[in-house]
Amino acid sequence: MRNSKLVSFRWMALLAFSFSLFLVSCNKDKESQLQQPQNTATSTTNLSKVTTDSIDCFSFNYPITVNIPDSTPVVVNNDSTLLELFWEHFDIDEDFDCYDDDVLSYPVTANLEDGSTVTLNDNHDLFDLIESCYCPDHDEECFEFVFPITVLNPDGTSVVTNDEEELEEAFDDWYDTHGDSLEPTLQFPVTIIWEDGTTESINDEDELEEAFDECDDDDFEECFYYNFPISVLLPDGTTIVTNDEDELEEAYDDWYDNHGDSLDPLLVFPITVTMEDDGTVVTVNDDDELTDLEEDCEGFDEECFDFVYPITVINPDGTSIVVNDEDELEEAFDDWFDNNGGSQEPTLQFPVTIVWDDDGTTEVVNDEDELEDAYDDCD
Repeated sequence: MRNSKLVSFRWMALLAFSFSLFLVSCNKDKESQLQQPQNTATSTTNLSKVTTDSIDCFSFNYPITVNIPDSTPVVVNNDSTLLELFWEHFDIDEDFDCYDDDVLSYPVTANLEDGSTVTLNDNHDLFDLIESCYCPDHDEECFEFVFPITVLNPDGTSVVTNDEEELEEAFDDWYDTHGDSLEPTLQFPVTIIWEDGTTESINDEDELEEAFDECDDDDFEECFYYNFPISVLLPDGTTIVTNDEDELEEAYDDWYDNHGDSLDPLLVFPITVTMEDDGTVVTVNDDDELTDLEEDCEGFDEECFDFVYPITVINPDGTSIVVNDEDELEEAFDDWFDNNGGSQEPTLQFPVTIVWDDDGTTEVVNDEDELEDAYDDCD
């Protein structure tokens, strides 16, 4: 089941969504035979909890030119404008014919955290840089292929590959030369070796996708389980009652397989879940509450300090909001982004005070740089 369809991580929307989802989802489609599906909502910077005007772990050397589809290229001079252009003009739907044209006017240079400079010459270089920053573990699998493996190209030619690098290169060479309107496939059956040493014969793409799904299940550590039955409301108005995780996943997969993903099935709330740690039953009343549970499992909200309230949020239009707890703080940022987009971001009115969890000491934070340092200390 596609977690990104079940849960919308709104609090992480601008930076993680604009870059990780937009850039990685398309790359995933191109090499779906090679890489496990991405959970694109799990990558974000610490500071993006309160500000989303910069990119983490590298910086572009501006100005750079963004090639807007079916429009005039736009020269941008900062991260905020770049992210806003991606948000507004690039379709992230899986059916989008991704990246046949250059996203940026290359070459583009970027400075890495270690002080080195990298030159990006094409979309592939850009995607690799984004993935290395926000999805460093995106290639981790829970099995290995047994080589050699033959790749069948759409033009009838074939390539025998002897390792992972050659396998990826075979797919990349096809896409670089021919685009992605037609895709290479593996010649089945292939054999994989699971982490425990057992082997399995994979007979078609469906079985290979199931194997990647198993890796996803291992990587995504849920801290609760659903209590069934659960009803799923389909976009055509019909309702399906599901009695276990397999049926729930099947309900979503069947819809996407038959109708695409322009419209999404929805869970019929309220539902109940049971927490694994203590067995308590929790009632979940809407998507936002489900999002909170998922984030808790993934550790998105794990911080090592608390803010001392009240805190004042300064909006770009000059208005301000006094917030008295974390929920109100999140709501203040969400309201601005929902109503105004992300070209400009609210800021906190500094100084603010934080309380460290480990020893209860307080610290005055005087600006965004010091706040980012505090989040870094949590890591």
